[in-house]
Amino acid sequence: MTAPHSALLLGIATALLLSACAPQTPAAKQAEVTRVVEVTRFPTPTVAAPPTPKPTLAAGEQPKHATEVKYGDLTRKIRARGNLICGVSNLSPGFAHSVTSSNGLLEFKGLDADICRALAITMLGDVKKLFIVPIDDKNKLQKLHDGEVDVLIRNSIWTVQQTEDLDVDYIIVTYYDGQGIVSSKKSGINKVEDLANKTICVAEDTTFEWNLKDQLTPRGITYKTLKFPQSSHAWAAYEAGKCDAYTNTKSDIVAQMSRALDPTEHLLLDATLSKEPLGPMIRHGDDEWYDLVKWTWYALWAAEEYGITSKNIDEFVAKSKNKEIRRFLGLEGGVAKKLNTHPSWTVDIIKAVGNYGEIWDRHLGDNTPIKLPRGPNGLYLQGGLLYSPPFRAN
Repeated sequence: MTAPHSALLLGIATALLLSACAPQTPAAKQAEVTRVVEVTRFPTPTVAAPPTPKPTLAAGEQPKHATEVKYGDLTRKIRARGNLICGVSNLSPGFAHSVTSSNGLLEFKGLDADICRALAITMLGDVKKLFIVPIDDKNKLQKLHDGEVDVLIRNSIWTVQQTEDLDVDYIIVTYYDGQGIVSSKKSGINKVEDLANKTICVAEDTTFEWNLKDQLTPRGITYKTLKFPQSSHAWAAYEAGKCDAYTNTKSDIVAQMSRALDPTEHLLLDATLSKEPLGPMIRHGDDEWYDLVKWTWYALWAAEEYGITSKNIDEFVAKSKNKEIRRFLGLEGGVAKKLNTHPSWTVDIIKAVGNYGEIWDRHLGDNTPIKLPRGPNGLYLQGGLLYSPPFRAN
């Protein structure tokens, strides 16, 4: 065989071999094309943008805490947990004080404790899904900020310093008070000027301590203070004769006098040293929780305004034709949906604890040892300062 013939045969063999290895059907060829196309559909990786530099704090500006909550955080947390943790001041008769029930359990009585119960109904629909926790004066804001409690009820006085330093929010003024001074009748103190060279029991690092200095020093009154970590300790020391006088909010003083060994031995001076607006507090950031707490108070005030009580509320639900009242009771209008709570929340609250007037009369009114006048804490219809916005969703 010549060389040309050998080359020809080699070319034919190579062609046949390549033909045998090639795809034999259109379907196989299409499958290969599809596979390649699918590969090209994978997204192109992107490079993350560099983090935005944090702005420099202005002079005197406080940094925000890393634990700051956002809209809806606390409401979701409370509902997921299945209970509300409500902080109150302890040993404050009429507002919040602990008693041992007939079954040996510790219970809290008072106006503030009943507000905690109302909030549990607003949030969870059940007054039993509630833990009431006594919080002392000195670290109450820190405990709130750290999430140990969900809300503080009447535990602190509204000031700029207390609002900003720990990222907490006051919601609404629910009790209008003023700082007063009580003295033992044996001390001979009948007016502020008589405090010269006397000793006053006070809770340390509170506005009560600072207000004393603001009011007495400019008048040239030299005095001494005996300081305690809690108001209850300061009162106990005063009643034991270690001080000539005791200072706190007037509501606290009247409450303490009601349980004194001899209430007739104490004199509440006429002077009011300061404005002391009291109200509920929550951690800063969750406006949904803010609104739920605020409107729970409004519900108690509105019910009193409408004349709706724990005894007649079923009749209002069954018979009322008043549009405003029907919206309040959740029978129409969609208020509950706007607030993200259950439709019967106002009805359930009033059935459980009554309207604001009922709560007041039960714990602070004329039939109690405290006998505290409503004064500015009456409804606006009675010349007071309590005023609820309309219950409307539009």
